[in-house]
Amino acid sequence: MQGPFRIYFSVDKQDITFAEQLERHLRQAMPGTELLIWNGSHQVPETYRKQAAQFLEKTQLFIAFVSVHYEDTSNARWELQQALDVYNRRSSFRILSVLTRSAFIPNALQGFPITPGDHDPVEQSGLSVDRQLVRVAETVRAMLFNAPKAPKYSKVKLSLDLSDVRERLLPLLDRVDFKPVFDLLKAIAYDAALLKSLFEAEDAFTNLIQQSRGLKTNLEEFLAKKEQYRTQLQNIIQYLQADELVPAWERIFIDHYYNFQKAPEPAVAPYFFIPTEHIAIPETLHLPGAQGAALSAEAIGLLSYQQKQDFRRSLLLAQDAIAIENFARAYAHCEHVRTHIDPESAQLYEYLLITYIYNNKSEQIITDALRAEGRMLNHTTLYSGRLQRYQEAGDCPTSTGTYNRRVAAEILSDGMRNVYESWQDDYILDTGKRTNPNTHQQEARNFIEAAQLVYRAVHPMRGALRILINELCGGGKFNWVSRVVFAADEIRLLSNERFDLESQITELIALIEVVDAGFPEKQAQQRLLLRENLYFNLLAKRQLLAAQVAEEQRNNQQFTDIYASVIRFMQACLLGHQMFGEASQNNKDQSFLRLALEYLLPDLVIDPDPVALFPHLRWFDFDAKGNFVAHDDSRSYQFEALAILEKIVQAHAGKAGWMQVAPNIKSAVYHQFNADTEALYESVKTGLKWTDIRRMHPVDARKKIITCLQRWMSAYYAFPELGQPMLDRIITEIVGLGQMNWLFHDPYELATHPDSLAYGFDARAKLKEALRFSQHHTEASLRQTIAQHLFEARILPAYNAIEKNQETQRTLLVRLLLECLTGYRLHADSAMLDFVYRELTEEIKFRWIDIDLKGHACAWPFQDDYQFDPLNVLELLHQQNPERYRRYEVRERIAQHRYRDLSTQYLHEISEYSKENRRPEREIAIGIVRRMKAVFRYCPKEIYLELPYRELSGKGRIRWYGMALGLLPTRENHFENQFYDFDYRYELFECKKLMSKQFELLRAVMIETGEIEA
Repeated sequence: MQGPFRIYFSVDKQDITFAEQLERHLRQAMPGTELLIWNGSHQVPETYRKQAAQFLEKTQLFIAFVSVHYEDTSNARWELQQALDVYNRRSSFRILSVLTRSAFIPNALQGFPITPGDHDPVEQSGLSVDRQLVRVAETVRAMLFNAPKAPKYSKVKLSLDLSDVRERLLPLLDRVDFKPVFDLLKAIAYDAALLKSLFEAEDAFTNLIQQSRGLKTNLEEFLAKKEQYRTQLQNIIQYLQADELVPAWERIFIDHYYNFQKAPEPAVAPYFFIPTEHIAIPETLHLPGAQGAALSAEAIGLLSYQQKQDFRRSLLLAQDAIAIENFARAYAHCEHVRTHIDPESAQLYEYLLITYIYNNKSEQIITDALRAEGRMLNHTTLYSGRLQRYQEAGDCPTSTGTYNRRVAAEILSDGMRNVYESWQDDYILDTGKRTNPNTHQQEARNFIEAAQLVYRAVHPMRGALRILINELCGGGKFNWVSRVVFAADEIRLLSNERFDLESQITELIALIEVVDAGFPEKQAQQRLLLRENLYFNLLAKRQLLAAQVAEEQRNNQQFTDIYASVIRFMQACLLGHQMFGEASQNNKDQSFLRLALEYLLPDLVIDPDPVALFPHLRWFDFDAKGNFVAHDDSRSYQFEALAILEKIVQAHAGKAGWMQVAPNIKSAVYHQFNADTEALYESVKTGLKWTDIRRMHPVDARKKIITCLQRWMSAYYAFPELGQPMLDRIITEIVGLGQMNWLFHDPYELATHPDSLAYGFDARAKLKEALRFSQHHTEASLRQTIAQHLFEARILPAYNAIEKNQETQRTLLVRLLLECLTGYRLHADSAMLDFVYRELTEEIKFRWIDIDLKGHACAWPFQDDYQFDPLNVLELLHQQNPERYRRYEVRERIAQHRYRDLSTQYLHEISEYSKENRRPEREIAIGIVRRMKAVFRYCPKEIYLELPYRELSGKGRIRWYGMALGLLPTRENHFENQFYDFDYRYELFECKKLMSKQFELLRAVMIETGEIEA
C-alpha cells in the first residue's frame, strides 16, 4: 500500500456534491493508495479550525473548489490563508484550484494550477460532470506521484589517503571470498609488477576454488592454501605505494567502495566447500518411537534397512547433481530424504543448506524475507540450525559444516547488501517535492530482524551488520530520527520505531565485536572503521545535497526542502557523535560535531566546507526584545537549533567554553541578522523604483518594511551599544523620510496609517519606543520632521491634484485643511497656516465665505463630513498671529472675490442690448444690485457701487423706468419691478447715501476688524 496521502478539501457548502464525487473518483483512480481526505462539512464547528490547522500541517495537497461562493464564508478565507502560509514554509506542500462553476479565480490562487481549465469548469454544458471529475482525478494523481526525480552525481570528493584504503581493504580479507578485494585492487593498480602479482594470485585462488569443487582437496588443505593467499594479499595491501596506482585512484576507489558511481552488480557468491567424506548412514530418525508400540525398528525410532538404502542412494544422487551444478535436482533428492525419512544427519542438512541457497539465490531469499513472510529465509535458518544441532550431537557429523555455515551467512549478507544497494532512497536528498511515497523503509525495518536472524541462526558475520549500523546512524537511505529532545542535560535522539535507536545500534556493534572476541585490537579497528565509514558517507551526502540544490537553482526550480534535508543531516551527525564520540588523535578533522556546526554556524569553525554553505538558511534569530533564540523556520521542523548548538559546544569545550563562545556566536548572528534586514529593505527600495508592471505592490512593500522595522528594533535590544544606527533607521522610516508613509493626521490628531494597523503594526507607538532610547533625536525635531513631511509629501500633492470647483472633492480639501491645522499644532510652522489662509481667502480651489444681503460674512453653503466653519478658522488664525492674518485683509479679499463673481455674472448673463433682456434678466440684475450693496457694506469701497449706480441711473443694460404710451420715458418704476419689490429710485437714493457715508462706514469696519482703535 502506498501513502498515506493527505488531501485537504476547501469547499463551499453549495459545492459539497462535487467534493464527494471527486473523492470517489480519487479512490478509484488510486487503488491500493491510502488517502486521508479532509472535508469540513463533517466537522464540529467548535473545534473546526484547530483540527483543520493540525491536518494542514501534514497535508501534501490543498484543493480549493472555486465557485462564485467560495470566499463567502470566513472559514474558507481562513483555510486559504492558512494554506498559503504552509506553502511558504514547506516546499512539499502543493495547492490546486478545481473550477467547479464559472467564476473568477481569487487573487490568492493566481499562479497555482487550475483544473479542468481556466475557463472549463466541472459543471460545463455539453460535458458530463463525471468526465470532468475524471480529468481532475488524473491531475491530482499526477501531482501526488509524478514528483521530479533527484539527479544522481558521481563527483563525490572524500579525503582518503593510502592508509584509509588499507584500513578498508584489510577487513575484506576476513571474507570467505576474496573477489571484492581483487576487483578493487585491479581497478586502482597501474604498476605492471603489481598487476602481474594480482592476476597470478587471483588465478591461483580461482584454481583453489575449482579444486575444492572437483573434490581434489580436503578442507584442511583448502584453508591452509587460502590462508597463504590471504597473507599474500595482505602483504600487497600493506606495501601499496602511490606511484603504483593510477592517477585517479582516489576517484575510482571511492566510486567502487561506496557505490557512488552506479548500482553494484550482484557479486559472485563465495563457493561452498562440498563435503568429500563418505556418506555416514544415520541410525535413528528425527522423532523417537511411539510409547506403548511394538518393539519394531520403526517403533523405537531406528532406520530400517530400506530407509538407510534410500538415504544413501538419495545423497549420492544429490552429490552428483551438485557436481554438474543441477542444484534443483540436488535439493529435490535431499528434500525427499528429509520428508520421507527425516533422519538425524548433519550431512543431510548441510546438503539441504547448500542446495537451497544455490537453487534460490541469496537476493531472492532476502527479498522474500524483506517483502513477504520470509519463508525462504526460515528454510535457510532451519537447515543451518539442524546442521549445527546434529553436528554438536555427533549425528553423522561433517567436517565442513562450520565452514559452510559461515559461507551461507556471507552469501546471505552479500544478498542483503545487493538488495539494499538496489533501493534508490536517500532521506537527505528526497525531501520537499522530491519526497518518495514508495519508500522501502518498511523493508529496512525487516532488514534489521533478518540480519540478526542470519547472525544468530546461521553464523556470525559482519557485512550486513556494518550496513545496518551505517543505516541506523544516518549514513544510509532512510531517516530513523524523528526528533531531538533533552533529558538530564543530555541530547536524546528519539525514533518513531518500535525499538530504541541507540540501544539497537549498540547491540549491533556488540554483535560485530563478538565475532572478533579475544582480539582487542581487531575490535577497536572494527569500531574505528564503522565510525570512519559513517563520517565519509555523511560527507558524501553533504556533497550530493549541495550539487542537487545547485542544479535546481541553475534550472530555477526548487524541489528540495533544504531545511528538512539539513536538519536530518545534523541529526545524523548528532547520532554519530552519540554512538562513536569524537575522532581519534590521528583523525581530528573527522568530527561529526564539526559537520553539524558547519551548517548551523559556519562562522564558528575555521575554514568551513564550502558545500555546507546555504546562505539563505537561518537557524538563529532575535525576538522582539532582542533575546537570542532559534529561528522560526527551524522551530517549524521541531528542531531547537539554539539548544542543540549549546550542547554541541559544551560537548567540545564544556560549559566554560560555551560562556566564552556564546557572545561571539551572538555577534555573528547579529551581523547576519542586520545583513538580511538590509537586503530585505533594499529589495523594497528596488521594487518601488519601478513605474511599470515590475513595481512592487504597496501591500507587499508595507509588509516587508514592517518586518524590517521590527527586526531593527530587535537588533537594538540585542546590542544596545551598537544599536543607535538601527534606531536611526526606524525613526527615519516612520517619520516619512523612507519609502512609505506610516503616520497621518486623522485629521485632528496624529495617528498610525490604517494600512499599518491592519497588519498589527502601531507606527506611533514604535516611534515613541525608538525615541526613548535614541541619542540623536529629540521629540521637537521629530515633530518638525513629521509635520513638514506630511505637509510636503501628503497634503500638497493631494491639494494640487484637486480640480477647481469640483464639489465632490470639497470634503477631501476640508480634510487637508484640518490636517494642516493639526500639523501646525504638532510643529508651529507658519507655512501650514499660510496654506489654510490662502485657500480660505484667495479661494484657489473653492469658495468658502459669502456675504449676505445685510453685509455680513457667512459660510458658503456646502456639505462635508467634518462640519468645517471657515469663519471660525480664520478667526483662529487671526488670534494666532494678528499681524500676519488681519481681519481687514480677509474682508478685502472676500469682498473682492464676491465683487468679481457678481461682475462676471452681470457681464455673462445680462445682454448689452437692453431689448434682449426680459424678466429673468431683470431678476438677476436686481439680485446683483442688492448683493453689490451688501459687498459695499461689508467692505466700503467705491468700486463696489459703480455697477449699481451706473445700472440704476439708466446707463446700464436694464430699463428700470416705465414708458408713457410705450414711447416716452417716465420716472415711474417698470411694471416688472413690482414682482421683486424693487424701487429703482429708492435703490439709487440708497446707493448715493452709502457713497456719502463711505468714510463713516469704512471707519466702523476698520474699528470692527481692529485696524484702528475706536
